[in-house]
Amino acid sequence: MPATKKSVKKTAAKKTTAKKATPKKADPMKELRKKAKEQGITLNQFKVLQVLKDGKEKTAPVIAEKTGIVKGKKIPELFEAGLIESAVQEGQRAHLHKITAAGQKVLAAIK
Repeated sequence: MPATKKSVKKTAAKKTTAKKATPKKADPMKELRKKAKEQGITLNQFKVLQVLKDGKEKTAPVIAEKTGIVKGKKIPELFEAGLIESAVQEGQRAHLHKITAAGQKVLAAIK
């Protein structure tokens, strides 16, 4: 059956009202993850370094509270990489963690 003028007009109208593709926005977390990976650390390890960037010593529970990371091996991995220092104060049970100069350099390279 041949197409009528009405059906041809409707088809043409549908083609012209199609939505235009919107350009994708850059995902800042994806970019941050990529930069962290280039420095040899994960995004969560980056978060730990961010908490320690002021140079003050902090305990693991304080770091966990500020980063939202409660489980994992982030602190030992950063310690082994030389990006943070860990020490126990006299008479204390908790370890105190502090960023090293190498850790500061990694943060600077990511930003």
